[in-house]
Amino acid sequence: MGEPEVEAFLTHLAIDRSVTASTQNQALHALLFLYREVLRKPLQHIIAAVRAKKARRLPTVLARNELEMILAELEGESLLLAQLLYGAGPRVSECLRLRVKDIDFGQRLIHVRGGKGQKDRTTLMPEVVIEPMRSHLQALKERHHRDLQAGNGRSSMPMLCRASIQTLTENGAGNMFFRPRISPKIHSRMTIRSTSTKSTQAVSRRR
Repeated sequence: MGEPEVEAFLTHLAIDRSVTASTQNQALHALLFLYREVLRKPLQHIIAAVRAKKARRLPTVLARNELEMILAELEGESLLLAQLLYGAGPRVSECLRLRVKDIDFGQRLIHVRGGKGQKDRTTLMPEVVIEPMRSHLQALKERHHRDLQAGNGRSSMPMLCRASIQTLTENGAGNMFFRPRISPKIHSRMTIRSTSTKSTQAVSRRR
């Protein structure tokens, strides 16, 4: 039994058994493992079997009154985060990674960086969140000023040199828009250690 029989079996699963794409893929990888690791006769050709179709399901969408009921139970940062998710459309991880410099009140835009596929994009800022975001940003600036006075206030910014980090740290533009779940002092030590390690590695590669 070789590649033709494997292709026939996988095609049978897709057409006759109507299995899902994940089930067919699991069967394929099991057979590849069998031939490669057990029989020691790895398959040499690409398996051109008929592929099972991925299931298409309609998304579950909340009604407007249901959404209003949920938002009515939220307050503070949680409410602002939920409003951004619903009104601007970023993913949860993208919203939590927003930095102060990503918020453009002048053009009413939100810059999403490193999204799906590591692509940057912009999305519109909902009218309802503009004033709450301004108030939140002002509170962030005041807290950032207090953190700097206490010797903290740093933020992790991968792939940036120490000078760039220092500039963004001083004006707070690189700070997270939503509060990180870690103390500023620990965050500061992590940033300094990470930056120092990357700088040392870069110098070693140049040598």
